Amino acid sequence: MALAKLALTDFGVLRPPTAALSASWGGQAPLDANESAYVRMTKNVETLKRHGAMVDSNGLPWEKVSGFARADGEDVLNPMDLFDGKQLRMLMWGSPHPNPSSNDGAWHGSSAVSSGYKTNAFESMAWLCPQGVVVMTFPSKYKVEFYQPCADPTSANRILICGRMLSRAYIPMASSDSLRYTIAGAAQEDTMLAMLVPQPLLGCLTMEDGKIDFGATMRKILQAFAEDEFACALGVYDCSLEMELIADI
Repeated sequence: MALAKLALTDFGVLRPPTAALSASWGGQAPLDANESAYVRMTKNVETLKRHGAMVDSNGLPWEKVSGFARADGEDVLNPMDLFDGKQLRMLMWGSPHPNPSSNDGAWHGSSAVSSGYKTNAFESMAWLCPQGVVVMTFPSKYKVEFYQPCADPTSANRILICGRMLSRAYIPMASSDSLRYTIAGAAQEDTMLAMLVPQPLLGCLTMEDGKIDFGATMRKILQAFAEDEFACALGVYDCSLEMELIADI
């Protein structure tokens, strides 16, 4: 199955809304006024599971999984902690930001916001997955900084790639435990994709009309993994980014 090596995780998994669904967010209309983010997440997770995606014992994304290094005594997991005997070979995170999907007021990792948080998240993923592929989406309005991909001597020889993302439906999302909203000012055609790719996997890169075909590229990478290797999707929220991996199947 296409997603058999992909684990779905979040720092705070969505719960059913406990209050009336709001009609707008900062003056912005929701994508669907009749469907909560939780309902969409559960639908998407069921679809992804049919394509092999890995979830926890409750059939939901693993919770309290962070893309930032765990501090001593902190009650969170890092992706490499999920499976004994398996090697982490890819980390992906859709438009990282501090507020968890559950909107419970917690935050994790970096105290930076906006562009700074995304810069820190990308570098943290590179550190947590030093021998594999690192993937991050973000709206083009954020001026993310990228550092030398081989500065860490323990890392694989990786190539930094950053360009526009070919998306079938995905737009970077704002975290809300009510209705679903896109990030203000974000647009599907202006979504960016940043990647660190080890040289042996460069052949998986798929382009169309000058954009990086996210779904096709990610599937090819997953198919190249050995049996004891896996990928982890961080901060999945409603799993709309992960649905891109099967959107054209």
